[in-house]
Amino acid sequence: MPLHVHRSHRLESLADGLARLMRGPLESALESEIVVVQSLGMRRWLSLELARLLGVAMNVRFPFPAGFAQEIFRAAFPDEEEDAGFQRDVLPWRVLALFPKMLPLPGWEELRNYAEGELRALKEYQLAHRIAAVFDRYLAYRPEVLAGWESSRTKDWQAQLWRALVRGRRERHPAALLQRLAARTAAPGMPERVSIFGISSLPPLYLHLIENVARCLDVHLFLLEPTDQYWGDIRSRREQDRELRDRTETAEELHLDTGNPLLASLGKVGRDFTRLVQDLEPFSIEEDFETRNAEEGARKVLRRVQADIFELRDRAPEEREEIAPGDVSIQVHCCHGPMRELEVLHDQLLDLFERMPALTPRDILVAMPDVESYAPFIEAVFGSPEDERLAIPFTIADRTARAENAVADTFLRILDLHGSRFTASAVLALLES
Repeated sequence: MPLHVHRSHRLESLADGLARLMRGPLESALESEIVVVQSLGMRRWLSLELARLLGVAMNVRFPFPAGFAQEIFRAAFPDEEEDAGFQRDVLPWRVLALFPKMLPLPGWEELRNYAEGELRALKEYQLAHRIAAVFDRYLAYRPEVLAGWESSRTKDWQAQLWRALVRGRRERHPAALLQRLAARTAAPGMPERVSIFGISSLPPLYLHLIENVARCLDVHLFLLEPTDQYWGDIRSRREQDRELRDRTETAEELHLDTGNPLLASLGKVGRDFTRLVQDLEPFSIEEDFETRNAEEGARKVLRRVQADIFELRDRAPEEREEIAPGDVSIQVHCCHGPMRELEVLHDQLLDLFERMPALTPRDILVAMPDVESYAPFIEAVFGSPEDERLAIPFTIADRTARAENAVADTFLRILDLHGSRFTASAVLALLES
């Protein structure tokens, strides 16, 4: 079965392509359509968009990449018992359990010195979590390093610890399962079709998994790209200066291209992902890039920025145009706190709905660096409007399980209270729960 890549600079166009694909039914009416996404926000938006385009969206599952990988391994090796020992929430405890035996060994002096003294149990607990996080990244990005440790007898403490972790489980961690999957010619338990939608970056482990399962089933990769041109080799000014620091050649001689400076400086992760996708050698590539009229692109400053990114253009100072009076396509608001930020956002959204009757709340995405810290203010401003006629429906996505479960949050706050100063606000918050 082939790998199909769908590219566009508009998320709506990718959703249209996915809807067209899903109009072709699967062989079994009871089999679920699988669409791999990277966030809860994308899952919600896409499910609503598919329902709008298809009339109804049902029997569609939206697993995350890690969950999808587990499903594939479970389908490919149904006779083997699932090993949860390498999952992100289990691995730290296995590392911690090995410390009493491993810390006294030669080569562990630095870790042993760190753990000694007061609060030893807490130090070992924190250290185990840090080490497990590093091993988790090794599994995703450097599986060849782990394979080298397994086949050698080096005395490095990381190698010793990894060999202890895989003892008796050498063929059951994700990197080993991927190698075994690559050696197979067929996997009867696989789903019929899989779509990967709107993912901006994936570790090499998951990309290799996609490449392997494409031999057994239809895989459709829907990529959101900022431009129709290849941009995997552009470099920001800082990256160019770093590469030229110890060289005699110029940037022109080394063919270092900046393209659009905004994309070059902020798009490094997507740029690296683009290069990795190029190596997959897909069976077909379908592109849907809407060419904009130059005059239309010059009307608003936002359209100009988008057009420059699309064309990989770096405008010279003399080519830059003045912002037209009344142009509010890009705005910057300086606020004194999160509450005021949300109040200004609420007022600006009401103004947009007033000026653009076709705009609906489902068309609005509000991004923030830390959703947990903003969640109480979102509830206060959007959840309790002064006038119900001005209420804007909203949902908060990508919150932790603790934040979404009041019982679990209350239980964990009781545990936190034990080591606290028993402030009145903390105690009253528990009583309110």
